[in-house]
Amino acid sequence: MDPVSHLAWGIVTANILPEPDALLPRLAIAGTAAVAPDFDFVTKFLKNIYFLKYHHSVTHSFVGVSVMGVAIAAVARLVFPSVSFVEALLVALVAGASHSLLDLIMHGTGAMVLWPFSKRMFTASLLLGLNPTTTHARCHEKSLMVCMVCQMHSAFRSRMTWLGIIAAAVSTFSGALRIPFAVAGTIAGIGYIIVTYIQKRKARSIALKSAPSGAPPKAFPAGFSPHKWLAVTEHSSGPVLQWVDTREKDPTESRELPVPMSTEAIEASRSTRTVKEFLSACVIPWVFELRDPEKVRVQWQDLSYALSASMDLYAARVTMSPDLSVLDEDFRERWQDVWPPPESK
Repeated sequence: MDPVSHLAWGIVTANILPEPDALLPRLAIAGTAAVAPDFDFVTKFLKNIYFLKYHHSVTHSFVGVSVMGVAIAAVARLVFPSVSFVEALLVALVAGASHSLLDLIMHGTGAMVLWPFSKRMFTASLLLGLNPTTTHARCHEKSLMVCMVCQMHSAFRSRMTWLGIIAAAVSTFSGALRIPFAVAGTIAGIGYIIVTYIQKRKARSIALKSAPSGAPPKAFPAGFSPHKWLAVTEHSSGPVLQWVDTREKDPTESRELPVPMSTEAIEASRSTRTVKEFLSACVIPWVFELRDPEKVRVQWQDLSYALSASMDLYAARVTMSPDLSVLDEDFRERWQDVWPPPESK
């Protein structure tokens, strides 16, 4: 999720605790702990594929949140002598845990909450945390300003963000009613998550009626509305994409893709670091090859992010010479140009 959502819901959950009563220490500790797990965002400024690998890993685990909570509480004890270490620690742990839980319900690579006992990424894919179709066209650049623009584009389109902002503001400044309002805000947030879960199941049912026979469709958020979903069904002739609005009886749009190709170039691309890391985090991989006399281009995509036909989203690209020597490889959440597969030309 974006930093605004994490900050708002960190404050809401911390406001449920009776102590500390002092407003400034509680907000400072909760706010710091709520955004601290995203310290691993610094990997964004390394090679793009490293961000995909390391973001939402160690710092998002319950062990990582606990270690950061102890550190935040120790510093808070020095800055705010009137607050006990135990009070500061409880606030930091609750706010930090809210961060990991939000990232669990967000669609993406997931969160490694059980590290070091397991490196599995868990995700429920109920909310669209970052919408690649609304991100800055330069989101692949190593620019903090560009990253913030992308994050804000998503933050203020999300209903979950606004629920958190309202709940945080009301509970924080409601005096003696702080705890009841914080509880009510938390219940409202949980209620919204339940609504998205119900709509996801409905989207799968709608897609199942018109999809070719095959495995049951998987549904992923296709927008910030709880009614907008992308259903992907994999069957023998290739994957079928269906865009579903749960207020309609049938999918609003559909697209059939060919079975992923298997060529010498595609197999060679698997040995690159970028594709290896991409596939380890990919939900539904799909690949195609483009060839001309001078170079061979291979693109791996995650179909769970197939939100637009006019841009290439969440894709790893490998460019090779005709003898299959790698010339370039990179992963981006959004590419400025589009490589249409041969069937789409």
